[in-house]
Amino acid sequence: MVKRLKIDKDLRASELSRDLRMLIIENLKKFELNFLKFGGYESAVVTRGGVDLSEINPSSMMSKKIDNLFFVGEILDIDSLTGGYNLQIYFSTAYACSQYIRERI
Repeated sequence: MVKRLKIDKDLRASELSRDLRMLIIENLKKFELNFLKFGGYESAVVTRGGVDLSEINPSSMMSKKIDNLFFVGEILDIDSLTGGYNLQIYFSTAYACSQYIRERI
């Protein structure tokens, strides 16, 4: 967005004027993507990248590196065919996390 709006990439967020911030917000709200074609089921995957599963306790979804930091859903590095299964990943990881937190309170 910075490149598209020709905003100096070296500016810090705190240095952006109110007008520039509003310009960015409006452009984000109105940002459109045009596709030439859509892929089939074979090419549909959950977003790649994210927090490595080896760094997460699967029973609580808590970080093994930082106490009380939890990760659920697509923030996790899980690649798979979607077809709705990514929603199951959200629900299952959120449930595991919520149950752990609930038991601790």
